[in-house]
Amino acid sequence: MLLRFITKRFLFTVFLVYLSILALFFIYQISNFFITYHMKSPKILFQTILNFLPIVLFYTATINVSISVFVLSHYLKRIKMFLVPQSFGIPISHIFKPFIIVSLLISFGNLMLNEFFIPNATKELKYIEHVYKKNQKYELGIARNLWIAKEKNNEKTFIGTSLATSNGLFYNIKIINVKNNKFNYIIKAKKAIVKNGYMDLEQGIETSFSPFREIYFQTLHLKTEINPKDLNLWIKTPDEQSLTELVKTAIVMRKEGLNTFPYISTFIFKLEFSFLPFLMVCIASFYIAKSQNTIDWYKAFLWHASLFVIGIVIPYSLSSKINMNPLFFVVIYVFISFYALKRVFDIQRTNWF
Repeated sequence: MLLRFITKRFLFTVFLVYLSILALFFIYQISNFFITYHMKSPKILFQTILNFLPIVLFYTATINVSISVFVLSHYLKRIKMFLVPQSFGIPISHIFKPFIIVSLLISFGNLMLNEFFIPNATKELKYIEHVYKKNQKYELGIARNLWIAKEKNNEKTFIGTSLATSNGLFYNIKIINVKNNKFNYIIKAKKAIVKNGYMDLEQGIETSFSPFREIYFQTLHLKTEINPKDLNLWIKTPDEQSLTELVKTAIVMRKEGLNTFPYISTFIFKLEFSFLPFLMVCIASFYIAKSQNTIDWYKAFLWHASLFVIGIVIPYSLSSKINMNPLFFVVIYVFISFYALKRVFDIQRTNWF
């Protein structure tokens, strides 16, 4: 009965905090819409808000859950609810089970957002910026198992590649040319680069069908209509990929001898940030169980939040400028995780009186 009461109150508090955050977000986006896009179309505003929604839910989950825990704990303290379980010989940790379980469910929800919604939302937002503001700068992106089709008069060209980058690099490339509904030639190469309207291929074979012949080459210089700048619109950057895509891309890039750091660090950061609500609630629950002073709860939260910013957020934001080993993030996060879980078990030994 007590757990049901606390769970309902906690879910209601989480909902109200989310509602407040979203209200502020909507006000900001509407004002930004009038300033940035000059009322071009309400459809742009709707698309922007819809795509920003999963991103806002993800990045505000930690602060939302933490505020909800503090507000509800203060309410429970005011109505003497902390004394109820202890008067029946039940440990005070019994009260914090709904907090920990709900925060864990929200953390799993963050994983789902990162896997199914945030990658596409990020790409759509960049597209909106590119089309309507025309000043969006794209990062280096990667596409795996990509096919490009070009058609001109009676001639069709299909380009397939196991890996393509937004600066015009193609790996394990295959070019199929069809003219008048007949195969004209097929080119296979280990690597190609597109630059200044030409494609330079390396280490491959060219097969012609009229007449039939095969030519092995070390380098081949072809004219192409592919513009590397156009690749930015559909090649994915690390923040536009889901967790499984990040892992698969890192594996393929490692085989090609490319730098996998941006993809590994983004995967680790998304995974860490997804479970941050759960970890922060574990830590907050310990300090709430330990102290009757509400101010101490907020001090503890701010202290641990600052540690996370110093240990994870700042290094991650600098990771694009300095080649930092991803293991650094893993070590820091493992330390925070063990510390948070230790605090959960320490709640059993705390005494409210």
